[in-house]
Amino acid sequence: MILEEPELGSEVDFFSDYPADSYLMRTGLTVEALGQALSQVVSGQMLMPLSVGRMLMSRAVESPTPAATLTSRETGVLHLLAEGLSNKQIGRRLDISEHGAKRLVGSVLAKLNTPNRTSAVVLAIKAGLL
Repeated sequence: MILEEPELGSEVDFFSDYPADSYLMRTGLTVEALGQALSQVVSGQMLMPLSVGRMLMSRAVESPTPAATLTSRETGVLHLLAEGLSNKQIGRRLDISEHGAKRLVGSVLAKLNTPNRTSAVVLAIKAGLL
């Protein structure tokens, strides 16, 4: 997702409403930088400007809901999410199908009541789960 710099302060719910695999700022974006960013996303990395990360962290809830009891498998998936791995990479790492990884990621997001992977990781860090 490519963003305008001014949106950071003015669109408070923007990032949680539109989950994305990576974020780029339009300011100073070149063809080469976009090409490199796309290559990194394809390889399973998550790109995020520091300002976006800080904004997301500031919006994270202090602790998960009491229903956020993760299984050991889900906790393992949460650690892999923190590494920025894609569903395909998580599946390979756990020796399960990509679909199985997707179900586990969905379960983690649902239990933590978060809209996307980044929010789940931020919440888990703040709650001491990671």
